[in-house]
Amino acid sequence: MNKTCSLPKVVRTWALLLSIPLYVGTSALWLKEEIKEVVSEKEENMMAAMKEQLRNALANNKMR
Repeated sequence: MNKTCSLPKVVRTWALLLSIPLYVGTSALWLKEEIKEVVSEKEENMMAAMKEQLRNALANNKMR
């Protein structure tokens, strides 16, 4: 006699069903952190470029 619902099958099914949202949630958090890192790096680069432009503008004004 074949059992259609054995304990290992039920456990495997629930483990798969619960692991998918866990994987998606973890991936979403990782992606969120990566986006934050890229945005902060761009802001730092932009601020450095603005400071350099300001220094150049001040240096040009002093030369005149």
